[in-house]
Order: sequence, then C-alpha cells, then structure tokens
Amino acid sequence: MKIKPILFSTPMVQAILDGRKKQTRRILKASDNLSFVTIQTYRRIWDSKVEANPNPVRTLALFKNADAIPLTFKSKYQKGDILWVRETFIKIFVDNEFEGSREEFAYKASFDEAEKKYGMIKNPAGKRFIDSWKWKPSIFMPKEACRIFLEVTDVRVERLQDISNEDALKEGISNHYLLKSNGYTHYTRPDKFIPIGSEDAERTSFFSLWMSINGADSLDKNPWVWVYEFKQVEKPKNFLK
Repeated sequence: MKIKPILFSTPMVQAILDGRKKQTRRILKASDNLSFVTIQTYRRIWDSKVEANPNPVRTLALFKNADAIPLTFKSKYQKGDILWVRETFIKIFVDNEFEGSREEFAYKASFDEAEKKYGMIKNPAGKRFIDSWKWKPSIFMPKEACRIFLEVTDVRVERLQDISNEDALKEGISNHYLLKSNGYTHYTRPDKFIPIGSEDAERTSFFSLWMSINGADSLDKNPWVWVYEFKQVEKPKNFLK
C-alpha cells in the first residue's frame, strides 16, 4: 500500500463528504489513434516470512497502434493505494480567552461549518474574520491539514464519453433546484438545470462538470481516461511519519 496525494475541486470534496462521489476520471495521455487492449497487473516477488501479501506494484493499460505495436501506460494510482485529498483550505490563528491561542485549519468545502465556528470573530477593522480569509489552493495543502482519505478499490480504462448514467452519479453530480424544478446541476450554465428523467440527464450533467474543469473543447476530444473507484477510509496510522 502506498499513500499518495490527489487534488479535488471544492464541489467534488463536498460530494465526497456527502457520500455521492465514489469515482474520479483522470486523463490517460495516450494518442487518439491507439486501440485499447486490456489492463495488466504485475506483482513482484515477495517473501511471505518478511511481509504481508503485497498490493500490485504496477497497473498498466495496454494499447496497440495502427501497426499493432503494443504500448503501455502506467496508472498513477493502484488498487489498494490510499489517497490523501488536497482541498482548498486556510490556516487560521485563533486566540480564545478560555482555550488559549492555537492554529486550526478550515476548508472551503465546509464553509458553512467554518462560518458558524469563526464567522462572528471580528478583526480589528470590525469585519467578520471569515470575510477577510484568503483561501489557499489545494495544491499547497500540507499533509497535516488532510482530513479525507480514500482507498482505491478498482482501476480501469475507458473513453470519456463511454461513461454510463450510473457511473455519472458516482462521479458526484448534484441536484439543482431552480424555480421549484428538480434537476441535475449544469456546471457550465449555473442558471440552467438538467431535468431528472430526461434522456442521459446524468451523463449530460457529468459532461458539463468535466468541461467546467478541463475546458470547453475537452469533451469533444473524448480522451482515454483512467477510472478510479474508491471508498472513504480512516486516516492511516503512519500517515505523518
């Protein structure tokens, strides 16, 4: 088992915390003219007297080009890996007359929770402390701030547009309420919604999510993607060692 960082946007962190997001798709940098063959998993030789049964050390996607020459691409995350989630955050310094001075981390994905806890604190200018926060991008989040850990339960490869409606739900798309109409969120058109029950509503919502993150033309490219399934787990005991 390896412990590796992974970045998620604020809406996706919220989806993980809500139990909606159980998959993530990451671009596999293979050219469009390659044909996918299979997933290969390699295990190393190990000594059962010294270590427990190891996880696969390499998960590879096998492709072939137009000349039938095989090409392999290694998965960044392996089945059994533990992922520590990097999210938008801030480190704040709290001086409480009862509890004393201390440092704490707050998270944009849990803004309402942070507002309840810190929103009434006033800064010297008389404004709410929370209003003056400058959130730090997820890429800068240190390990000690991590609160979410995920175990990779499956790794596979597919074309982006091959996602099913069921898997689109597992990607964490949310419901959107507009003018008392229930639908899925349209992530590139926040003033719109996608009616639940309409054809491929879940996939349409996911595609809008994908474009909001990867750009308007990214969907049409229909890239090969790694599909990582995961479940939330407890913090590993050796995480900060």
